[in-house]
Amino acid sequence: MKKCFSESVSLLLLLTLVGCKADKVQGNSDKGDAGVLEVLDPPLLDLVPEVTPNGTVAIRGSSEGSRIVIQGGADGTNIVAVLPGGAFCSDVALNSGEPTPITVYSVGDGLLSTPLDFVITRDATAPAPPMPTCSGSTPVDCNVAEICTNEVDDNCDGAIDLCDSECNDCVNDAFEPNGVPLNVPLVAEGSYELTICPCGEDWFAFERNTGQRISVTADFVHDTIDIDMRLYEASPEGGQGDIVASSVTTTSQERIDEVVDETTLYLLRVYPFGSTGNTKSGPYTLTIN
Repeated sequence: MKKCFSESVSLLLLLTLVGCKADKVQGNSDKGDAGVLEVLDPPLLDLVPEVTPNGTVAIRGSSEGSRIVIQGGADGTNIVAVLPGGAFCSDVALNSGEPTPITVYSVGDGLLSTPLDFVITRDATAPAPPMPTCSGSTPVDCNVAEICTNEVDDNCDGAIDLCDSECNDCVNDAFEPNGVPLNVPLVAEGSYELTICPCGEDWFAFERNTGQRISVTADFVHDTIDIDMRLYEASPEGGQGDIVASSVTTTSQERIDEVVDETTLYLLRVYPFGSTGNTKSGPYTLTIN
């Protein structure tokens, strides 16, 4: 399938996206690979209060297997939660002196749903919601340690049990947070020693003009973690668009070497084979030429 468009995209920068692109897959694999993106439905959210007296708000809902991304919260810029699919809940901190914008997405297999946007105002005179936190208890400051076996996000950081760094001892690399196709870091040529932590994946961005090359290699220990890669065009709405190339072999190296035929922003997804919500982790070397 081909897709044509010409408009601006805001990710880390503004670029004009013009032209048509055909999908291409690289690498030999028995894992399979889809060259056409499907539409991902946004999550179903429970009623979110517009006004609350509390310093946090519980964002509850469900999805059909897709992970959930919650962006916003008190600082207004960072991703505050990446949650497993199915039923979910996250306690999100709110601004004290101004309304707090929050956006919720479904994300899975490199796809990002249309956003659900809303604004919550903290007002001490407002009535308290019936379930003020995910646990139903009185809101707390979340300054507690994660309990690694209770399937609850005790420290309100969006990671539950073994997906939390307090439970898995995995140290994120300097590019984090880059686990979803939002606010993706631009990377220059060079070699980088990186880590995929449990329940995570990595996203990187490249600026390229028509006729230029994207050459990326990931080296890792296959017995520790089986890494795959996909290269996408950035979409006009933000996030990823059409798949440009993939590397999904069963060796200890994945490589994408592609001469692009559009002047645009490209997104690279590095992820463990299988469920992106699994607890596998391991180091890898990303080389960009």
